[in-house]
Amino acid sequence: MSEKVKFNFELEDGSNLALTYNLQKNSLKSRWCDQIIKRKQEVNSLIECKISNKTIDHVSDIVLKINAIIQDINTYYDVCLPIFKHFDQSILNLLHEEFERYGERHLLAHKYKTYGDRKQKIWTSKPFNLIFHENWMALNAHIHILENAIDSNDVPNFSCLIQYYPETKGEKLTKQDSLFLTTDFDWGHLYLGYNTLGKDYMHTFHHNDVRVITNDQIKIQTKFSTEVFLNFSVSMREKKNIESLFWQWFETQSEEVKSMIPMNNPAKLALGRYYLGYIEFDETFLSFHNNLDDWIYGNRELQSKWNLEVFSKILKVIDIELIG
Repeated sequence: MSEKVKFNFELEDGSNLALTYNLQKNSLKSRWCDQIIKRKQEVNSLIECKISNKTIDHVSDIVLKINAIIQDINTYYDVCLPIFKHFDQSILNLLHEEFERYGERHLLAHKYKTYGDRKQKIWTSKPFNLIFHENWMALNAHIHILENAIDSNDVPNFSCLIQYYPETKGEKLTKQDSLFLTTDFDWGHLYLGYNTLGKDYMHTFHHNDVRVITNDQIKIQTKFSTEVFLNFSVSMREKKNIESLFWQWFETQSEEVKSMIPMNNPAKLALGRYYLGYIEFDETFLSFHNNLDDWIYGNRELQSKWNLEVFSKILKVIDIELIG
């Protein structure tokens, strides 16, 4: 049974960065490892890395990139997506909605086939187009990069999603797994990816996107795959911080909206992400700063410095290794 997982990255200067995590003994550990082992053995499996390592200083450049992607999509799509004239959360929410709609149409046409087998049409008169599809994936990734950059505060709000693709159906979550659902997103900790098309209650309140609730479009995570979330955003000093913010947001809603939110059923709210493990402060970190206690006890100035000087330089993930 594997006790650790190591993610090997390539940095901008061509050097390597290895981040090793200790896997918690819980109901998810062995099942997630089994999926990694299976996908590593498949000839057509590739590793995808969606990294958020930009700050508020990069917002203008990110918006320009999003607009360029939208223009490419609009040349092929049967819906004209809006272009940003300036940052607007309502446009981001609309783009989220359009991405969900595209994903649903795409899934209906192609299910979980490999790219090479996709002969069906996505919608009337339009055949599958790999570049067009990848533009949608890039749009979704850059929307999240923009949101994280805007959320940056005293410690840059950095993170990374890693998974094998093409995607698979994954494995169903069980009631026991809910024991490991947490809203404590600490710097250097590892969680299962959301692995779900659409928004859950946590996404919805964070973006104040009430239409997801009123349109009955809430999507609670019910399965998981190889996707993992590496968090390097600021740790909250206050515990239950997300629950507190969610409750405050709930109190501002109309009675109609309140009636549609299962506040009396935490299992249906499913706030948070499923916990997998924590970073090992090995030579990767001690060569940057040799005081182990500063890493263990979460020195914010040190975390911010490492984010900006190291994590911001990541280009791509090279490999995933299970250890032990």
